[in-house]
Amino acid sequence: MPGVIREIVWLGRPDHFAAILDHPGSPCDIVVADRSGVVRSVVPDSGLDVSLFGFQRIEWRSFDGVPIDCWRRTSRRPKGAVIAFHGGPALQARPRQSSTFDALVAAGFEVFDVNVRGSAGRGEHYRGLDDGPLRVDAVHDALYATDLIAELTEGVRLCVLGVSYGALLAANVVASRDFVQSGVGISGLYDLEDYMSTTGGSRIESIEEYGVSSDCWKAVTPKLDSPRAGRMLIVHGGVDENVPIEHARRVASTWGCGVDFLTFDREGHGVHSAENKALLDGAVASWVSHRLNDGVHRE
Repeated sequence: MPGVIREIVWLGRPDHFAAILDHPGSPCDIVVADRSGVVRSVVPDSGLDVSLFGFQRIEWRSFDGVPIDCWRRTSRRPKGAVIAFHGGPALQARPRQSSTFDALVAAGFEVFDVNVRGSAGRGEHYRGLDDGPLRVDAVHDALYATDLIAELTEGVRLCVLGVSYGALLAANVVASRDFVQSGVGISGLYDLEDYMSTTGGSRIESIEEYGVSSDCWKAVTPKLDSPRAGRMLIVHGGVDENVPIEHARRVASTWGCGVDFLTFDREGHGVHSAENKALLDGAVASWVSHRLNDGVHRE
């Protein structure tokens, strides 16, 4: 039962606990263990061979020497690659199951799931390396990782995808890198000044992450003209309370015409119902395929 521990729950005795394991073969496994070393699964094994998923961990040193990494999901004869940025900001890309990534791999795309500075998994100091005025360094990490992945994939066409805060990074890449053909934002945060002056400014955790300086917010807000905005797909829930859909609509209006919008009226922050999740996965894979279908290699 391979996997990465997501959470440990003690079961009323100091020698008895349950662990939730993430791995790419299924949404999760739950195992129970005790001091004697006996481990038993309480969720049936998916039976999938994890090696079939072609996972590879890659680590680099960013522009200033800070370590960043990604998990690469390979695809046979890839016709393109998708570079993904997680939300949080202090979450972590892991080799876990993702139906959206599975759909992209099935459609013929490699997926690079990136951890920039500020991600979890490397201790409290690392998690704070993007706080306040340091946020711009995380954007530079995203750009640096994109450049390295572009070299690694040897000319295949590229798309970026970001979830929540990760959409801010993805949009910055689209704004700054002409060789990136498209970008997808899911429940995205795109403009820190707009967000902090409306929703985020009332939340202590947002102030700790993003600071109180409008100059710092503006420094990491992507500026997309109409041609670049036409490369973006914005996906948002109609009742999102974390990043309200009005934020995405205001940002799209400032970018100009060309932004594709997909709304799930009854979804909040993220897309969670099985029916809507299936629609999302199919729509993203189809949209990326359409955007990258005019040739395998970029110019």
